[in-house]
Amino acid sequence: YYDAIADDVDVLLCHGPVKGYCDEGGGCETMLTHVGRVNPRLVVSGHVHSAHGVAEGKGRARGTTFVNAANARKGYSMGWDAVVIDI
Repeated sequence: YYDAIADDVDVLLCHGPVKGYCDEGGGCETMLTHVGRVNPRLVVSGHVHSAHGVAEGKGRARGTTFVNAANARKGYSMGWDAVVIDI
């Protein structure tokens, strides 16, 4: 199903984070490969709640902003601030 990601995508939404970006070591290496293939401007994920944040891509992911928009803290209590990105 990774091949279903269009080559001209600008915003990529995925459940889990991409390896190395707001992932606390639990991101997806395969998704990183596909980010390098399609070069989206923005990748938004969640799932790893404690890795909430924003990171700028490096190397093959240069030019991509990564957001982990998970909104639950440890113990699943709400509390992270919203992430606002200007594109």
